[in-house]
Amino acid sequence: MFCGVLGFVIGPSVGRVWYRIGNTELARSLDAKEAAFFKHIKANRSDPNFSSASNPLPDFYGEKINSLHGYRRWLRKQREHERKGTFKLGGKKK
Repeated sequence: MFCGVLGFVIGPSVGRVWYRIGNTELARSLDAKEAAFFKHIKANRSDPNFSSASNPLPDFYGEKINSLHGYRRWLRKQREHERKGTFKLGGKKK
């Protein structure tokens, strides 16, 4: 039992190090793509000040995005949230 828990806790970190050692170029390109993606998420997410009980904030960090279709759906939800919030407040996005 102890060995299973120990493997569950230590396994991902050891596996990540081994992967990075074996695939340094691929790991660097994946890190760059991931950083660009998160930068794009940060730039396109809706302002949390527009959220309310009737207009809850949709997936702020983009955790549910797992495909291009999911990303486009996330963008639509962010824009809809922004539109509903600006309509109720009567202002524009800062």
